Amino acid sequence: MAMEDAAGEFTMQLIFMSILYFLLGIVIFGAQSIQTTDFKNYVDSQLERNGGLTAEASTNIQTYSNKHYGGRYTVESSSGSKRLPYGEVIDYEITGKLKIFFMDLPDQLVKKRGSTISLVR
Repeated sequence: MAMEDAAGEFTMQLIFMSILYFLLGIVIFGAQSIQTTDFKNYVDSQLERNGGLTAEASTNIQTYSNKHYGGRYTVESSSGSKRLPYGEVIDYEITGKLKIFFMDLPDQLVKKRGSTISLVR
């Protein structure tokens, strides 16, 4: 009877550890997903200040992505790379690669669209 109890307890510990790793992987993925919104706020401010996805704004955004997020985000603008006048709408899309830890899955692509207004006079 003692061996059956030990085998059952061992099985329960394995199931518990599997569930724990699964939940930890989901929490880390969720935290990375929330960081996309933080990055979007930074992109908004850079595009507003520079009047669009200019060379300077693109450099600032890529540097920020590399420094704070390991280079996982890129930005593309459907408005082009020219400087837009005050009040023009700037449409853009952020693409990010998020890892799922503790599981053998490929990186997940996350796309987030946004728009802001040029504040350059």
